Amino acid sequence: MRPGPARRMILVPQSGGLTEEQEGIMGAEAGTTTVAKVIEITSTSKESFEDAVRRGIGKATESVHGIQGAWVKEQKVIVEDGVVVGFRVDLKLTFVLD
Repeated sequence: MRPGPARRMILVPQSGGLTEEQEGIMGAEAGTTTVAKVIEITSTSKESFEDAVRRGIGKATESVHGIQGAWVKEQKVIVEDGVVVGFRVDLKLTFVLD
């Protein structure tokens, strides 16, 4: 049997408080839980991939708040008659739920 990935266990004291190190590892304040959601969007620009990313995130923030980060899943170019006329990105956006 192959060993699995290394995992870190965090023990929370009976008092319910976390040490500073534990808070840093968990990325949350003591006593809180953060839940994030990931959505996928596609954005297009006539200028560049970077512009497509900026436009996509800008549009998403109109209806989704708390966006924490984005991952460019895929990049594509749109070609017409042998000429690049657009740049398309598929993004995964992460945001924190209320």
